[in-house]
Amino acid sequence: MKLNDLLTAFNAVAPEQLAEGWDKVGLHTGSTEQDVSAGLLCIDLTHTVIDEALAKQCELIVAYHPPIFAPLQRLTDEGPWSQTRVVRCVREGLAVYSPHTALDAVRGGMTTGFVKGWAWA
Repeated sequence: MKLNDLLTAFNAVAPEQLAEGWDKVGLHTGSTEQDVSAGLLCIDLTHTVIDEALAKQCELIVAYHPPIFAPLQRLTDEGPWSQTRVVRCVREGLAVYSPHTALDAVRGGMTTGFVKGWAWA
């Protein structure tokens, strides 16, 4: 399947427009036209996660937390850990998608209680 088809399905479940304005949800690396036959889910994109995705021949990683959050100053394989992970995914042809607060905001998500006016005890 094309990544674009999968992103359309993701957005049907957790529309990106539900995300908080400060959040960086969406596709972080990859091409919407690339083929995806396997994916890996994780909370945070780490080099261990990338290793696992490559070992399992995944073309997509769905990382709950956005790997690109603050503006990147450069893209090299020497630098802050966030930068090196992004470079590695691009180099390996891995698409990375983050649903973060868009997923939180759907019915049953982490923040629906706040949306309805509930408070954590």
